[in-house]
Amino acid sequence: MSRLIDTFRVAAAESVRIHGEVLELAISPRARGYRGMTQRVPVGPCAFISPFNFPLNLAAHKIAPALAAGCSFVLKPASRTPVGALLIGEVLAETDLPQGAFSILPTTRDTADLLVTDTRIKLLSFTGSAAVGWDLKARAGKKKVVLELGGNAACIVDQDADLDDAVRRLVFGAFYQSGQSCISVQRILGHDAIYAELRERLVAATTALVVGDPRDETTFIGPLISEREAERIERWIASARQAGARVLCGGDGTGCCANQPCSRRCRRTNRSVRRRRLGRWQCSVRFSDLKKRSIR
Repeated sequence: MSRLIDTFRVAAAESVRIHGEVLELAISPRARGYRGMTQRVPVGPCAFISPFNFPLNLAAHKIAPALAAGCSFVLKPASRTPVGALLIGEVLAETDLPQGAFSILPTTRDTADLLVTDTRIKLLSFTGSAAVGWDLKARAGKKKVVLELGGNAACIVDQDADLDDAVRRLVFGAFYQSGQSCISVQRILGHDAIYAELRERLVAATTALVVGDPRDETTFIGPLISEREAERIERWIASARQAGARVLCGGDGTGCCANQPCSRRCRRTNRSVRRRRLGRWQCSVRFSDLKKRSIR
């Protein structure tokens, strides 16, 4: 909640700093005395599509700047987590915003397609998977498009690293939010000199994490967003195993609260390494010289 409040506070401060600019155009005697002026104006009606994993903050990241710039908007929250966006809408409804300045529209993907194709919309902002995002951009026509797409974060642990600090940060980065973050740690590259110890520490720290009901303060890892996503992760683990990866811990449960796995020897060509996972799972590989790309 504090981040959401900060987002609106910063946007409110910027709303009174949206100024134009005067440019000197006298680049030659012919243009002596010429000046140009710029003025920033609202781009127009915006369409926003936000994801499930941070239903308050990632909606606020779109809404607050739009209000600051004077743009009306329609927001489609994720189908599985619409309540946060609706709560923001309830608060905005109590303000002095003009009638029709915004809409929070929980709906299906097919129905929301008009937000992508309607020419009255001047800007589309989407946060989610790369496959969906690039498809939306291809169909958005002449409108401006802002995409915040999933990542595939790698962390390098060199031979002189502080392993206590590294392991603490890596495990948190991999399994915070059950790994359902676009910046979660997916790949860990450990130097040959410390790889064995790093691997052991990662396994020990991972198995110590408490899995359970997120309403319990002792729980670190809660469920994935759906059974379907949990089954996808299980399939990817099976695929990595078939390609030669070894599961060091976890990965043996079923359902939304399956155990968190650590794997090693994940091949670079496997989709578990190449694609965004958005689930609790970390893969480690070893290297001897990054400049020579000697990664195994």
